Amino acid sequence: MTKLSSPGTFVDSDSVSKACELLERLGEVFAPENVDYVFADGVNRFLVRYHDVWHAVAFSDTTLLVRRVIELQEDVEQAVYGGACLSSGPVGFK
Repeated sequence: MTKLSSPGTFVDSDSVSKACELLERLGEVFAPENVDYVFADGVNRFLVRYHDVWHAVAFSDTTLLVRRVIELQEDVEQAVYGGACLSSGPVGFK
């Protein structure tokens, strides 16, 4: 179900590259069938199923571009293992 863009939405190739790398890394940690990614309106949402619960962690395109992939991965893992759902309200994690 991975969706990389919405109709009429510009997608930066650097952010797509980082999103793909992060998705691959998350797939190694949680198994590929337990991760998904959706991009819409400048928001990158990473979905992870852990213990039969889906967790959503969202990053703005800017955050995705300025942070290293390992930092983003650590943020997602911290949110998932901590049981947080960080996808509501204005997007920007850290």
